[in-house]
Parts: sequence; structure tokens; C-alpha cells
Amino acid sequence: MAGQTARGTRQQVERAALDLLRDKTALVGQAATDQHAWQELAGKTADALDTYAASYTTALDGGWTAEELDKLGLKTPPNQGTNRRRRTPRQPGPDDVDEPAVDTTA
Repeated sequence: MAGQTARGTRQQVERAALDLLRDKTALVGQAATDQHAWQELAGKTADALDTYAASYTTALDGGWTAEELDKLGLKTPPNQGTNRRRRTPRQPGPDDVDEPAVDTTA
């Protein structure tokens, strides 16, 4: 770079920086494509799970037991029979307050 003008040096450095950014941009572009594919599959999986859960519930309502369905290879769907609402966090009580440490070395 000793014989170059300031403008030439700047252009060379900017071109090198753009090349590096182009490579990095390609990486995030691929990550975006893969994320999109993952989200589509996750949506299809959730729909299929909802459909299976409804069929499983219909089988239970029709007289089958969970144990019988399990023996047939029909596993209980996740969250089946559980309440989907989240519990509210427990409010701290008076016993939960941290007392300041007392220095007993003095």
C-alpha cells in the first residue's frame, strides 16, 4: 500500500470489506431460509398434533381407556388431560425476604 494514493487504498479496503460482508450476508440468508422451513414444519406438526389429540379424545369418549390405546400403540398426546393455563407466579411472603448478613467475625 506504500505506493498507492489514499483514494486507492480506501477503495481496496472497502472492496475487501464488501467481500467479507458478502460472505457473512450469505450465511444469514441461508439461516433465514432454514428458519422459514422450520417454522412451516412446526406449524404443520402443531396442526397434526391437534388433529391426533382430537381423534384420541374421541376414542376415549367412545369407550377406550388410555391403557388400551397405549397397548395398541396409540400414545397419549402431549398436554392431553392437563390444564393448558399457566399458574400465576407465587407472590413472595414475609418469610421469603432475605435478611442482611450479620458479620460475626468482629
